[in-house]
Amino acid sequence: MTGMRWSSDDHPYVVPCLDIRGGRANPSAWHEGRACDDPVEILDRYRCQGAEKIFLDIQDGWRDDSRFLPLLRELCSGGGSLLVSVDNGRARDDHDVEAVLGAGAAAVALSTATVDSPDLVSRAVRRHGSASVLAVMNCRRAGDGWQVHVDGGRRATGIDALSWVAAWSAAGVGAILANCLEREGATEQGYDIRFTRAVVDAAGVPVIASGGCGEPAHMVSVRSRAGAAYALANTIFHRGIHSVSDAIRHCDGHR
Repeated sequence: MTGMRWSSDDHPYVVPCLDIRGGRANPSAWHEGRACDDPVEILDRYRCQGAEKIFLDIQDGWRDDSRFLPLLRELCSGGGSLLVSVDNGRARDDHDVEAVLGAGAAAVALSTATVDSPDLVSRAVRRHGSASVLAVMNCRRAGDGWQVHVDGGRRATGIDALSWVAAWSAAGVGAILANCLEREGATEQGYDIRFTRAVVDAAGVPVIASGGCGEPAHMVSVRSRAGAAYALANTIFHRGIHSVSDAIRHCDGHR
């Protein structure tokens, strides 16, 4: 397994994201006018363009582990640090966590499990170390604050986002991925600065900003204005709007 390091001054801080379903990229990625749904080819391109941390969202359920675990092993063998979520951040038991990390993932990303199986997440931190566990929080606005949603954002939990952040930071996770559901997808409005700043202030660990990136300037903004350690993006890379290397160069030029 690749050694994992989280830091608020890491470089590069650009984190591309790839969604995978049934062993293929979902949807296909565009590169130089050509659609590609081969996750191996896409990840190789992201690595060649300078990505060191890549978020993999495996959307298959755990019943399909005989299909996606061999692919995950192949993807992890290419190098870099892969942050891996399965089935909306679920894990049925300790063996699922061990399967992801044993395949070579640098960190297992847990979201729904933080609500449905919190003891499992705490055990993962104790057994595998803080750096190997990434807590993922999907949120929507609720009054003056934000509420945690699970099951890919479909189920409201009634849990206050900042209370969740404080609890999992104290539990020892290595980092928190804070995803704004209102900005997620192809909105390209930029990250929610107020939301991300609140999460950063409540967390005692590095924060990955997620949701809304439409251009590299948004990454610079969420780091400088909200204090995010990392900036995750999917659409701008997947549609070929910008390359990972473009984003890294832009961020380097505004350090």
